[in-house]
Amino acid sequence: MVAVVLQAPGKKAELCPGVLTSMPPQCSGPAIRNWRWADVEGSSSFSGVTSGTYRVVGTYGDGRFTLTEKPTVATFPPAVSVGTTPGCPEPSGGWPTASVTFAQYQQFVAAAQSPSDFAGLWVHQLGPVANPGKDIYTLAYTGDIATHEAALRAIWPGPLCVVEHSRSLAQLQAVEAAVTSDPRGLVLISSAADQVRNVVTIEAILATRADQQKLDRRFGSGIVQITSWLQPVG
Repeated sequence: MVAVVLQAPGKKAELCPGVLTSMPPQCSGPAIRNWRWADVEGSSSFSGVTSGTYRVVGTYGDGRFTLTEKPTVATFPPAVSVGTTPGCPEPSGGWPTASVTFAQYQQFVAAAQSPSDFAGLWVHQLGPVANPGKDIYTLAYTGDIATHEAALRAIWPGPLCVVEHSRSLAQLQAVEAAVTSDPRGLVLISSAADQVRNVVTIEAILATRADQQKLDRRFGSGIVQITSWLQPVG
């Protein structure tokens, strides 16, 4: 795996699931039992904190990481933007545009999120700057899509897509809260109610297929999707 390794004064080197962009940088992750900065290149230091980005291979247990191969300098791949595609195909005449006021926008967002079966809202931004009259808003609900769409179109003249989801946002947030309050042995890095995919996503320091199966039995197949920060090799 590729990760930032950081060592603060008086502490062991750590693998960083995320790095706070303070000066000096900070992180909190598994300590590396056998890390030696003399064995690697590409590090930098600031106010006594040394860090660098490396490809590391090793074993993980008892909350600690042990190198089994010499680390090598690496870079992170470019980020991929996901989750903004409209939920509906483009109309035959193209997406309509409109001139809208900020007051209309506020009314629209409040009305969109107020129903108890609200399941999500996401925006497909068409230009480098947000433009509510041209950007495509997708709204998701768990029932009576036609009624929801009619109510929204009565107050919103801009591009609009209304789709059906299986679970409301409130249901997803309840599942997320249950997982984070009782992770059952998982060391969680992050969690989110994914409004586009209508699932709860979590990332753990280490997760296996068996952990995913336990989540499926606990909450239902595919409702919680887990990814492992540490990745098996070989």
